[in-house]
Amino acid sequence: MSFQCIEDMSISPANMFPQAKLQVFRSSAIRKLSFAERYLVVGHVSGDFAVLDLICRHNDAETCEHQRALQVGPCWYFDCYGDVLVTGNTDCKIRLWDLSTGSLQVTLTGHTRKPHAILFPNPTTIISAAENGELILWDIPSRERRRTLAGHNDAVVSLKVHNNLLASGSRDGTVRIYDMGSTSTECRHVLDGHTSYVGLLGFSPNGTLLATGAGGGEIKIWDVDSGSCRATCVGHTKVATQFFNHSNDRLISSSADSTIRTWEGQLVLSLILSELLTTLMAITLYEDLLGIRTT
Repeated sequence: MSFQCIEDMSISPANMFPQAKLQVFRSSAIRKLSFAERYLVVGHVSGDFAVLDLICRHNDAETCEHQRALQVGPCWYFDCYGDVLVTGNTDCKIRLWDLSTGSLQVTLTGHTRKPHAILFPNPTTIISAAENGELILWDIPSRERRRTLAGHNDAVVSLKVHNNLLASGSRDGTVRIYDMGSTSTECRHVLDGHTSYVGLLGFSPNGTLLATGAGGGEIKIWDVDSGSCRATCVGHTKVATQFFNHSNDRLISSSADSTIRTWEGQLVLSLILSELLTTLMAITLYEDLLGIRTT
């Protein structure tokens, strides 16, 4: 089953109205945007982070009282929960930071290779995945390793959680689904069908479907219970960079091909970022706020 595009629409600065627009000058490209409870966190590969207060209403400001720098060290990936930032650093360590003060709270050691993905799904759990395929579940209250999960043959580059289900996507082209409530280190399903690395994952709100995005723009929809592929979404020409899924029958995807596409049984809407800069690198959604990063 494949989906077809039936509508195109352009987006440009002329019809976009930002709440705030800040210039964040750092020595490397922005890797990710992430909303925390009170902040937007802008992360760079170099470890230079900008923490922006969501109350900001400034326009074209190089500096203002609502943004400050945070030095976390060279970092592959990060995530936020509440006002806490967790980083996976290139020295193989996991670090927790207080966003309100910028102070380092905890350092977790256990990986022997660099973390390539990290997830902070609840106040007591962090999941980190390394370039050797190793996944570690951390217990935050005890600051100890809860369990190590096995399976992938190459770097894990994407993670997603729904209740006790954990999905991991790898450079080996597979997705694995684990039960975090179980004591087993083995996965429930191996989803095999992509021909490139799986860099993007998204569960439906009820947890019955999983969307996976691979290099080249291919998106697949999987049945979580059976592990079978339900659909292949054809449309993006470059790798998908973000999924949003706020209903069980609709998926929104952005891509490095400068489009944002909405899938609903079929592809019903494609937004072409025609007058922005060429490549859509990162978007993030929080309530009624949208953050967009282009090159």
